[in-house]
Amino acid sequence: MNTLFLILLVTLSTDIGGFSDTSSVSGSTDGRFLPIYLPHPDIVYEGGFYINYAENYRHLNRFDNELLEHPESGISDASMPYAFTQTGMRIRFRTDSDSIRFIFKAREDAAQSSLRDAFGVYVFRTDVETRYEKFDNNSHQSFDTLDFIVANVRNDKSTTPAEITVHLPTHFGVDLYSVEIREHANIFPLPEDNRDVYVAIGNSIAHGTGVESATPHTWPHLFAMYADVNLYNMAVAGARSSWVIPSMLRGRKVDIITISTGFNDWMWSDNSLNEASVRYAAMLDTLLIVQPEAEIWVITPLVTTVEEPAMGAPFTLEAWRNEIERLVNIRQESANERLHLIHGPDFSEPGYLMDGVHLSRDGARSFARRLSDHIRYGWELFELEFGCNVLDGDH
Repeated sequence: MNTLFLILLVTLSTDIGGFSDTSSVSGSTDGRFLPIYLPHPDIVYEGGFYINYAENYRHLNRFDNELLEHPESGISDASMPYAFTQTGMRIRFRTDSDSIRFIFKAREDAAQSSLRDAFGVYVFRTDVETRYEKFDNNSHQSFDTLDFIVANVRNDKSTTPAEITVHLPTHFGVDLYSVEIREHANIFPLPEDNRDVYVAIGNSIAHGTGVESATPHTWPHLFAMYADVNLYNMAVAGARSSWVIPSMLRGRKVDIITISTGFNDWMWSDNSLNEASVRYAAMLDTLLIVQPEAEIWVITPLVTTVEEPAMGAPFTLEAWRNEIERLVNIRQESANERLHLIHGPDFSEPGYLMDGVHLSRDGARSFARRLSDHIRYGWELFELEFGCNVLDGDH
């Protein structure tokens, strides 16, 4: 039933900042490319709360930069470049153009670790695609250059606009400089988006370390795909637990939150168990205050083969897991049953790991499936509608 069209990468030699005629490029037909106004209301930018238009490009921020610089943010100088990446962020719109050109530029203050499989692109025929088919994570194509063309977007005989989603890199920060369609083509509004908003707060494991730079292979993305929720990934590689990032959710509509920080509070700290506990408690209390209606799932550190902390933390990882569980337990009674606890080692295995700490691509998928199966977030509605369980892998 997969009706996705072949997506071809065309390597361009033109200036990354230009809007030149590319009609001579192989695979290009039906006239030249023309740029779309980036703040166009029918282009949807998802996954970041702080997106703005700066001069002639889109600045794609996940965080309030001033708050990131707070001394209690949990983001070190070494981790700060990863906070300026766009893990989990998407660009979505509908168009009747047969091909689309995207031009990005490396963001100078961001990490630039890898462009392997960096841009994950999905194309959906809105006249024949069902919501179920959008859950097939194998249907995306990957691009590893900053300037690329998505070709064969729609059938030559079809006049129905196609829906396109571009997932941005996890470990290579970018700014968007141009989206270009054929000169006689148009873009159209997307259907109303009624998905619940899902926020993932975490460290490098949720950020995507271990899956190259491919958002579609991160476990928060996979969870969001299975649950059909709108992902905002606020994880940062190297992050420690802090009240600062949760404070950025004040006044925002959020329906479900996962917290998977904690490992770096043990691995990369020499604080006492009590000091780590105070920081973690502040994070939980901030979330409960600024998000009084969201379902919050706390995930203790996953399985790891690392036995000793790098900076000599004077407590074991298991003692730290127990402390996190204690902090959650004493808050559950006053949280109206919306604060939940997940023991990370029960949902992960050493075989899931790429390097003893971070999930591999297969490991991220396995963890996301086990987690989503446990949370069962929206599954009943999904099964009633399609008569199947997406977690069984039958799609």
